[in-house]
Amino acid sequence: MTAALARAATRPAARCDHVFGDRVVDAETARWAAHIDAGFLAEVGWDASLLVLFPPAEHPLLGRPVCRAAGCATTVLARQRVCVSCQRRLAEHGLDITDVARLPAPAAACTGPGAGTVVCLVGACLRPRRHRDGVYCGAHQQRLRAARRDDPGLDERRWRRTEAPVSRGGEVNLRGLAPLVLAQLLLGLQQRCRLSGVKTNEADLRMFCNQLRAGQVATLTDYPGGDHRGGTFAAMVNALTCHALRAMSSPETEVLKDVWDLAVFGHCGGLDFTAITQRWLRQIAQRWAADDLPRRRIRPGRRTSGGLHVRHHIGCVARLSQSLRQRRDQGEIPAALGRADMEAFLHRLSYLEST
Repeated sequence: MTAALARAATRPAARCDHVFGDRVVDAETARWAAHIDAGFLAEVGWDASLLVLFPPAEHPLLGRPVCRAAGCATTVLARQRVCVSCQRRLAEHGLDITDVARLPAPAAACTGPGAGTVVCLVGACLRPRRHRDGVYCGAHQQRLRAARRDDPGLDERRWRRTEAPVSRGGEVNLRGLAPLVLAQLLLGLQQRCRLSGVKTNEADLRMFCNQLRAGQVATLTDYPGGDHRGGTFAAMVNALTCHALRAMSSPETEVLKDVWDLAVFGHCGGLDFTAITQRWLRQIAQRWAADDLPRRRIRPGRRTSGGLHVRHHIGCVARLSQSLRQRRDQGEIPAALGRADMEAFLHRLSYLEST
């Protein structure tokens, strides 16, 4: 059990019906979920009972192009906007693509378990079991056979927790994610839509959820990265994580960290104090930065001006820290420092400048 999961296990339970339905979550998860607006969840098609996102096809930031045939919700990227299945049905009815409006609606597809349905035991799956005496849907039964061929010692219980659901267009399944990760992901998506107004690719979001589930990640900051398949995926992951963390941050909480997100202070970029290894010197630098940042105003057309100034000075202090580490005590005792250390630092700067 990770440290994050161990802490979560000791937190009192709470309810957040608009996010988790009637499920009970720990207080820390509820604190994140409380920042998610119920109106946003309704807008993007969140189903709290299923823990599945059904973004409307017409949504400007989460939508997708769908087949033009009546009643068909299949994602279509081709120019004619008719899916392969509907093209086949057109041929069966003796119709052409130009007659797609005359095509009868296809049989309704099931998007969730019906009343009395026994669901597949894969945690993220909502499909019915293939056989009454079986435990998996047809797709996951086949996946399990393939997984056992690849790994004869497969831990089937873990496989059930980590296996991805069957992908469907217009559906992003968050089942099987840690409750805290689920809340962070929805909060990040809310902020990305409302603050940045950037489109989020449904397939990228679905793949991110699958990777989080497969790794049983306890919090978004623990996500190790994975198969990015291009810059849009990495950009989405970084944006969702940053937006979620910023929504829960304030200058008062940020100054307690060793790496600051300057967006919390109204500036751009970040500020990293970890190169200053002496704790006393790092605390002095942090106090100075916290006092100086509010004095810096971002001038029009110079978004990085305030953060750049502070980063420059913190970089200078990091050079001093590097010089002090040459001492036997690593510079950890400020009362032991004197003129010789100052001269050693100046000599080091002269050397660096000359080379």
